[in-house]
Amino acid sequence: MGKEDYGIWVQVFACSELLLSFTGLGFAFSLTRFYHARKQSGDFPRDMSAILALVAGSSIILGGLGFLASDAIALAFLGRSDAAVYLQVLFLFLPVSTLEHIVLSYYRASRQVEHHSVFLICESLLYVLLAIWWVQIGWGLWGVLWAMLSLRLLTLLVATWLLGRQAGWQLPDFSGMSMYLKYGLPVVPLGLFSWINNASDRFVIAHFIDVEATAVYAISYAIGSMVGFFFSPIFFVLEPKVTQLWETESYGALKEHFLYAQKYPLLVGIPFVAVAVSYSAQIIRVMVTADYAADPALIFLVAFGIISMNLSSLVVLVVGLLKKTKGLPFIYLLCSAANLGGNIVAVQTVGIVGAAWVTAGTYLLQLVLMLAYVRGHYRFPLNLAFLFRGLIAVLPMLLILSYCGAGSLLMNIAGIFGGGATYLVCLLALGGFEAREWALVRSTLRM
Repeated sequence: MGKEDYGIWVQVFACSELLLSFTGLGFAFSLTRFYHARKQSGDFPRDMSAILALVAGSSIILGGLGFLASDAIALAFLGRSDAAVYLQVLFLFLPVSTLEHIVLSYYRASRQVEHHSVFLICESLLYVLLAIWWVQIGWGLWGVLWAMLSLRLLTLLVATWLLGRQAGWQLPDFSGMSMYLKYGLPVVPLGLFSWINNASDRFVIAHFIDVEATAVYAISYAIGSMVGFFFSPIFFVLEPKVTQLWETESYGALKEHFLYAQKYPLLVGIPFVAVAVSYSAQIIRVMVTADYAADPALIFLVAFGIISMNLSSLVVLVVGLLKKTKGLPFIYLLCSAANLGGNIVAVQTVGIVGAAWVTAGTYLLQLVLMLAYVRGHYRFPLNLAFLFRGLIAVLPMLLILSYCGAGSLLMNIAGIFGGGATYLVCLLALGGFEAREWALVRSTLRM
């Protein structure tokens, strides 16, 4: 499609994700907190009907307003009024996107990992295949847009049908919504603030440089942010579990869950970042073309920021357990202001690498503020011991990758396997694994 069309799509997609945080009314957050208690009381089917009715209404209203203002929004955020037609389609499909978001949150709240994973994997794979097909036959941006929206509609229909079979449908009862809204509404602004932290740099780059620079930045950002994939499965099962441990006052087990929720993503994430930075040029050539190549420091800074963001999200779980969500918007607002202001200055002075520096600094600030916020109520256990061991163990791996990276494809592959093996050996020598973890591995291998 080229850097210009891709740059436009990056911004259109960012606008789409921003809207979900408002139309969802915080229910995706509060569902996880109250699902088990409401299920045991038999109130959940009525609650779910009421939740879907409320988010459908909010998305229809906001979608209608956005459709009418699409020209002004496209000019203000995308810098070109001809992109308004893409936004109009997104606004028309906003109820579908919002309802899908809430319905999938049910599977997370009920800890149905297999169903949630199947829906996301199938939607993602089919989206890629359909988008490629429609772009190849000449649909361009329309092919990418319709592929995304049609798959969201299909996922919504299937997921809602299965939800009805599992939980049953009853007439909505809005009397219980105050509990959900009181807990969830304070986090609604977090969607806007998170969006500013995650996506405002693209718009600042497009405004002060051009959409081609936005496309180059987005590719490196995508590679660096892949380190977040290692946290995602942990988060899926962690929130319902820590809620259960908190309510049963199992504080020792709660601490261990938080420590291991940091250890295992970092165990894989640290060497991943080493490979992504060392082989950045090769990865970009495989993903797109050499035209999108950027400073490898950009990938490192983004990865550092994403790790900091995920660590701060672990602390947010504690905020939810304490039911002190009212203070979160102020922390996110401060970080968003620092991010936006920093990007405006950094992009003009340093370029796209400056945006990456600001991203890393913003998420580190967010982590520090979150730790300070909960400190008076719960001392969150940072796993600094494993982080230190991991950083020491990855140094020999970096040397191997830098040597092999200048060679052939076979040398590159050998560097990954050789560096990975060296990393594990060094981590073992530094005491990165406990005896009971080895017992778990041995018992798993005997299965």
